[in-house]
Amino acid sequence: MRSIAPRQVSSQAWRSKHTRNAVLYILLIVLAALFMGPFLWLMNVALKSPAELGSDTVHWLPASPQWSNFGTALTQIPFFQYATNSFAISLIYATLVTLSSAVVGFGFARLKGPGKQGL
Repeated sequence: MRSIAPRQVSSQAWRSKHTRNAVLYILLIVLAALFMGPFLWLMNVALKSPAELGSDTVHWLPASPQWSNFGTALTQIPFFQYATNSFAISLIYATLVTLSSAVVGFGFARLKGPGKQGL
């Protein structure tokens, strides 16, 4: 029986692969930070007191986090009714977009017409 020797990888190919992976990971970390930014800003503002929100000076972090703001948001307004309405609208929208996209896709796949290749 013949033994198969392990494939030798050149140091240049190894370096190239690891450089590509490093660039990819850095890009993914930067994108994750960009996408987390609005959520972190939302949490930051949600924990501020009304005085800090209306202040002329910029407070990057709340002086004392107001965790009671979340309870107030759930009791002062009909939050769950608003959430139900948003969910219903999102569900209707997603259904209609999916159905219309399927019809348009069928049209592009089966029918001939001017400009079809460009679209």
